[in-house]
Amino acid sequence: DRLNHIWAVFIFSIFALIVVLEQFVGDPIHCWCPAEFTDSHCNYTEAYCWIEDTYYIPNDQAVPWEESARRQDEVKYYPWVPLILVFLAGCFKLPNLIWDMLNGVTGVNISKVIETVEESTMAADRRLKIEFVANYLDKWLFHSRKLSYGTLYKLFESLSSFMCFCFGQGTVSFITGLYILIKFCYLCVAVTLLFLLNKVLAMNYTIYGWEVLDNLINGEELVESSRFPRVTLCDFQIRQLQNIQTYSVQCLLSVNLFNEKIFIFTWFWLVALSILNLFAWLSALNAFSLPCSRRKWIRTHMDAMRRKSHDEVKEQFIMFLGIDGIFLLRLIEDNSSEITIADIILELWRLFNKRGRISSTPDVGQYIQTLRFHHE
Repeated sequence: DRLNHIWAVFIFSIFALIVVLEQFVGDPIHCWCPAEFTDSHCNYTEAYCWIEDTYYIPNDQAVPWEESARRQDEVKYYPWVPLILVFLAGCFKLPNLIWDMLNGVTGVNISKVIETVEESTMAADRRLKIEFVANYLDKWLFHSRKLSYGTLYKLFESLSSFMCFCFGQGTVSFITGLYILIKFCYLCVAVTLLFLLNKVLAMNYTIYGWEVLDNLINGEELVESSRFPRVTLCDFQIRQLQNIQTYSVQCLLSVNLFNEKIFIFTWFWLVALSILNLFAWLSALNAFSLPCSRRKWIRTHMDAMRRKSHDEVKEQFIMFLGIDGIFLLRLIEDNSSEITIADIILELWRLFNKRGRISSTPDVGQYIQTLRFHHE
């Protein structure tokens, strides 16, 4: 996830800053003006060609007389590259914002729990922090259960146990389903942007990286192409009294030296993220959607505790944890160690047996302390 909502956002933001500096501090375009043009005429020409777009004709081809033929390879994107890069950064940040927004209504402060667990690996009061996290999760699991177990709720619970559907706050798989959905969103963002850039850049961007790879494999340098041309042509008209004079000038798009390298990296970055996000999404589906995977994971940790108990009691404990409870424990394990998660599960097991049955009345003082922790 950090590759998407942290590193991708950071990289595209830096790229946008580089291009902005080149456009507004440097000279992004230089045009070869006619000899009779003054400096002010040349400045106007460059400003006009920057705003009104240019077109690309290879040097070994004659410039067509028809205007429509000239405009077949029109280069339109270069003034908008900073906004395009900011848009890419925003797209990768959006799923994380959705996660933070919806995660806030789940009743559990996941980031605070993980932060406390990370501190417990080095803190002198490690035992107290482990107990506090276990108590917090225990109270949250208890109070997140429905007070009324009607037919509709049982139907939702049965469906959720197989596919981790999100039926709203309070269902047994809301956080897990949300997590899998966010993983899928990251995958969709990476794949969609790869194809969307075809339209935004007005080029066949999808195969651009393969062409670059082919050149590198064959030991060839990147040749100038219509995708990111460095030398383009620009047509403009100047009114002189009753006459309209048409000029065609040749322009050097120095900013495309940066744009070309940036979008080469962007292509490989989007392809890599698409593959990694697909793997992450499938792994999440396997780990959290399949009941056998969830039960195998929690059973492995429970067997390692070497606590003698009837299988019926263990099944009740697994049911008490639920899909979201097991998901949070695995999330904690990913951010700590096996020893830490084993201690937390052991403490949850102790609290479960101390309560005796799921429907017992919780301690009010502990519940108030849990609420304070959630809102910190």
